[in-house]
Amino acid sequence: MLSIDPRVRRISVILMLTFLLTLTLLGTALAHEHRDVGPFTFIVGWREEPALVEQPNGLDLRVMTTADAQPVSGLEQALKADVIYGDKSMPLELRPRFGQPGAYTADIIPTRPGSYIFQITGEISGTQIAERFNSADGKFGDVDPVAALQFPEPVSVASDLEGQAVAATQAADSARLFGLIGLVAGVLGVIVGGVALVRR
Repeated sequence: MLSIDPRVRRISVILMLTFLLTLTLLGTALAHEHRDVGPFTFIVGWREEPALVEQPNGLDLRVMTTADAQPVSGLEQALKADVIYGDKSMPLELRPRFGQPGAYTADIIPTRPGSYIFQITGEISGTQIAERFNSADGKFGDVDPVAALQFPEPVSVASDLEGQAVAATQAADSARLFGLIGLVAGVLGVIVGGVALVRR
């Protein structure tokens, strides 16, 4: 039986784990936009891909030096982030990601499908930062409706339920209005009939 040196086995396991980690990080990076800003490289996208309506998600921001790809830490106070959808915007609270130097996140629950913009502003070592990363450019994903991935039956998300509730309320109001009109018409009919009998 072939005997394998324990040291060789350990090295093989380490190399395999490193390879798998590299594939994971590469997959994440490919779903993000890469942009050089002065001496820094920004990598921006969704924390969870694909991004789905009404599902907890967040900004995934990574900053490194362009020259030697060294992560830049301690930027959670130096940078400001906002998320923009149509004519609406919301400030985000950046925080560093544990165990990932140069990586930052901020929590979001997107409530509408479509294109979102992450706006990053601030200053790093004298370099002014004022960048917009738009999912409509195709370098990271739009937010998708959740129904496409639901199985076996699609379940309405909160926004759909709200719309259904409004529609039901409007239908009930219309029914009450028609009922009131019918009641008034009935009363008028009785009055007209009574007047006709009196005239006889």
